[in-house]
Order: sequence, then C-alpha cells, then structure tokens
Amino acid sequence: RRRRDPSSEYPRVGRRAAARNAARIGQKTGVAPPAGKRLAKNLRTFGAHGVERRVPLRAFASLQQLVAWAKRAPRNCRVLGIEIGERAVSCAAPGVFGTPAAPTCFLPGNEGQGLLESQIALCDGLVYVPQYASVTASLNVNAATACVLSWFAAAVGYAEVTREGAKYVVKDGLHALWKPK
Repeated sequence: RRRRDPSSEYPRVGRRAAARNAARIGQKTGVAPPAGKRLAKNLRTFGAHGVERRVPLRAFASLQQLVAWAKRAPRNCRVLGIEIGERAVSCAAPGVFGTPAAPTCFLPGNEGQGLLESQIALCDGLVYVPQYASVTASLNVNAATACVLSWFAAAVGYAEVTREGAKYVVKDGLHALWKPK
C-alpha cells in the first residue's frame, strides 16, 4: 500500500481550515524552505481554490519545531491532537476548547495509523469526533479535521459568513477576478 504524500493533503485540509477562519497553516516538510521561497511552491495546491494565497503558510523542518513555534509568545497556542484514544475528549463536550476558547493549534493524525505516541506527547490534549452509528471504525482524517474545526469555530463564536445562492461570499481581490464560464 502506497503511503500518501502529506503535501497532497493540503488542498483538502487547507480549504477546511480556511473556511473555519484559520490564522495560519503550518506544514512539516522535513526541511525548511530556502529564504525568500514560499512554502506554497512546494505544496500540491491543485484543488485548494486559492487558499494558499489567502491563509499564510509556514514550513518547519520538524513537528517539534512547529509545536514549539505555536506554543511560544505571542501565539501561546495549546496543541490538541485529533485522535480517538483513551484520554481523548469529544469535540462536542461543553467547554472542551476552554471557556473562553484558547488559541489552539490542531494536529490531525495519519490516515492509516493515527497519531504516533511521539506526536501525542507533543499535544496538550486530544479530541475526537463522536459517532452515532457503529458502521465504521473511524472517519478519514480530512472529515474528522473538518468536524473538529467546525465545533471549534462554533465554540469560539465565529460568525457565519454571508451566502449567495449555493456559495459563500469570498471577500478578496483574487476571488473577484475569477469569472465562471
């Protein structure tokens, strides 16, 4: 079985994070990009619908560096892993994100094996998505991440953006240039 390249996940995860008002997206690349080069050039962004130009991306040589950066001032984020486990708390539980909700960095698990113990050790806590039917062992990582981000957005009190027809209104110059055929 082929292991999925993490850079190929960006279009799906990036759109889900952006739709829930993410301030920044961090990506472990194995090596930090050279000075002056944007991370977006190294990611597969087909299908991201311009998110890579709207939400700042930052590359980190390791997950440990990403987590240290997120926890350092002025960000002061706590790190929540998205994983089903013994110490995980339902993302639907009242107050799971804090009262008021604290700045949070989410760490989704791997599609096949979830979060490794070394990754869980970097987290301040774990959240999972509750299921209401016993027809599958888990959601895929993108679906679970989207659910957790939606619950977080609701807990924080983000206002839903305006809709026009079957789409949300995107307010930026880039989107205004695009005209469907």
